[in-house]
Amino acid sequence: MLVFAIIAEPIYDFVQTGQLFDLRQQNVMYELLLSLVFLIILEKIQSLSKWKRHIAEIALIVLTALAAEYTKLDGGAYGILLVAAFYLFHDSEAKMFFAAVCAVLLSSCHIIGGGFEFTTANFFNPDVAAAIISLLLINLYNGKRGLKLKYFFYIFYPAHLALLYGVSLIVLNCL
Repeated sequence: MLVFAIIAEPIYDFVQTGQLFDLRQQNVMYELLLSLVFLIILEKIQSLSKWKRHIAEIALIVLTALAAEYTKLDGGAYGILLVAAFYLFHDSEAKMFFAAVCAVLLSSCHIIGGGFEFTTANFFNPDVAAAIISLLLINLYNGKRGLKLKYFFYIFYPAHLALLYGVSLIVLNCL
């Protein structure tokens, strides 16, 4: 995953900023890599006693979310909170959905990283509505593995960014 994150980064940066190297935001592959490491560590701490495990989970969630936010990963803290919600509450769709909605709302209010902006506009933002609708669709997942297209999507991610950038150049030149 690290190799694909490194390959995708110059394309991502160029599409986002017009530069081949820019540290202002990293592509989603780094977020997924951090999420994978996060999940591996969560699995390792499952053997701890109940209270030690809960304390370790909270500490790990906070540290990983802050790391994602301050290293400018694409999903930031929001991405890590969603992974935590899906992992920790996988046995209850209602709890998982509630925790994921809380992650969306925390993100929309910029509580993590940007101060506290608890405004009506944040809750009625189209991005928040889209995120909550996507959570409803995720809840429809039947638990069965889909097609084995893992490497297709590793290639598709940077390729579609480059394609969309090319299309935007054509459209802008036509205007």
